[in-house]
Amino acid sequence: ASWNAPFTDADANEFSDNFVLKGQASAFNHCCAVYAPRYRQATFWSFIDETGSGEAAREFAYADVERAFDAFLERSGDRPFVVAGHSQGGEHVRHLLERRSSGTPLKDRLIAAYPVGFYMQPSDMSETAPDIPLCDTPDATGCYATWNAMGPRARIFGDAEGAACVNPLSWRTVGAAVSADANPGSLATSDDRFEAGVSGAQCTSDRLLVGPFQSDLFDEIPFNMGKDNHHLLDYALFYASIRENAAR
Repeated sequence: ASWNAPFTDADANEFSDNFVLKGQASAFNHCCAVYAPRYRQATFWSFIDETGSGEAAREFAYADVERAFDAFLERSGDRPFVVAGHSQGGEHVRHLLERRSSGTPLKDRLIAAYPVGFYMQPSDMSETAPDIPLCDTPDATGCYATWNAMGPRARIFGDAEGAACVNPLSWRTVGAAVSADANPGSLATSDDRFEAGVSGAQCTSDRLLVGPFQSDLFDEIPFNMGKDNHHLLDYALFYASIRENAAR
């Protein structure tokens, strides 16, 4: 009753429609027909729980995602595809790569995966999905790109150390910084404003270092995740770059 959001939860659906679909999934409508089903998301606290119920709640949520993936495959025929998610959705994308794509004919149809805002350990992925590497060029296919946007004062949790990072402005894993001038556009979370040059980015071992912001575009966000924690902006900051990369 409290671990997973029902399909009829009005608040959850309003947030997913006005924030997730509008601000994240729409980044892919330039290249692709977007398939974005609802699923019974697990509560945020499922990632903190130590009793086993949290993990069970996320597996319950993933089961919805996997059934939706099957329905998508029936609709899409043999066309190539992109799979993308954010935060908890990033974990579900990881499971789809490990359990449904790696080592199967679907791997050859995978253009790229974007499990963004979720800590991905390259060493783990090399064991569970060895044929789906981390993307390291703008043209790479059959790979995954992930990052966690933070400022210098953001707290890093233990399981995040050494997490994979692809810079969504260069699409490289190397540590060279990319300036804000090279950011083709960010999308506000509170309205429809779109602005170029808001922030640069640099992969620094376990985070995508962003800021200082060159705009007031993100002065208002749905809720605060903590000092310099820009988790809610993982897509928004790099909206145009993601859009261009998926099409490329």
